[in-house]
Amino acid sequence: LGYSKLHSGVDYANKIGIYWDTVRNATLYRVYRNTTNNANGATDVGTTAANFLFDPTAVAGQQYFYWVRAENAGTVSALSNPDQGLR
Repeated sequence: LGYSKLHSGVDYANKIGIYWDTVRNATLYRVYRNTTNNANGATDVGTTAANFLFDPTAVAGQQYFYWVRAENAGTVSALSNPDQGLR
């Protein structure tokens, strides 16, 4: 699988929207977040087959860093570069 390019997180009043480029042959995308720019120890926010995910669990006023990973039945891509979001 290729590598997902994460686009800017979109800030809403009650969630953060994370968007990325699709990856050929990916059937699932897994999104991670952390309060620091460090993928180690990042929390799994959720999975989706779409190229976007909304994070309603983000705490208001907290800055987050997000990463996305493309997956299919047999392969997992590297994590994307981080992007930031603030609810």
